[in-house]
Amino acid sequence: MSLKVSRISFLAAIACTSLIPVNVLAAESANLFQVSPEDDAAVQRASDAARQHDYVAAEDELAGSSRHTSGSTADHLEMAQRLVALATAMAREANRQSADALTKMALSHATQAYNGASNKSEQAQAKARSGWIYERLKGDIPTAIAHYRVAAAADPQDPEIARELTRLVAMVQNLRAKLEHARKVNP
Repeated sequence: MSLKVSRISFLAAIACTSLIPVNVLAAESANLFQVSPEDDAAVQRASDAARQHDYVAAEDELAGSSRHTSGSTADHLEMAQRLVALATAMAREANRQSADALTKMALSHATQAYNGASNKSEQAQAKARSGWIYERLKGDIPTAIAHYRVAAAADPQDPEIARELTRLVAMVQNLRAKLEHARKVNP
């Protein structure tokens, strides 16, 4: 059975995967999430292509509605975000193969954004996006922390990056402490 990925669920996935604070998303939602009927159709075509394991076609459909110059840092960051949203939708449909392939493509776009960044802030956003993907979609916390550390070094004034890095490091420290306690209690 083919499930339709609606514009609302796609946009909700973008909002959930964004590093943009919720209050900023709400304030800018009218501009950020204006989706034309053509964009909505492109999202549906991308979803259908991903279900068929045609990831290049899915990416092409999403790229067709980009608001940025093709190949620019902003374009790669937007594509990473769109691919994450599509990967999330595929994971919700229990389509793990498509979710994994789209996640890999999203990481590739984040890397291209980092490599093409013209300033430290853009580099930080690209590495933070990669960190988020590694944590939330791949479950690779050590790699996520490494990416957030690079992001924090590039833009030490970004509070969201600092918050995410602090949260992940604290989580790892807490798990290590619990593991050590468990080893002492049950040698």
